[in-house]
Amino acid sequence: MPKKPSPSLVTDHAFVRYLERVLLLDVEQAKREILGHRHHLVAQVHCGRIKVHEKNLELVVRDGRVVTINLLNPERQS
Repeated sequence: MPKKPSPSLVTDHAFVRYLERVLLLDVEQAKREILGHRHHLVAQVHCGRIKVHEKNLELVVRDGRVVTINLLNPERQS
């Protein structure tokens, strides 16, 4: 039985381009949705977490940039 390819064989950059060019996802719009009206707050936070209760999200910030996103309550999808 053939082995499944390792997910690490596809870079994040290639994955984002696939979303953009093949699945036609507007990546820039998705980024704007993540930030919403919080772009100034994110830019000011050196390291921390910003809770976005209306979307059930927590933005993890390092060096003034969102590096990952967690669900606040995984049982409640927004």
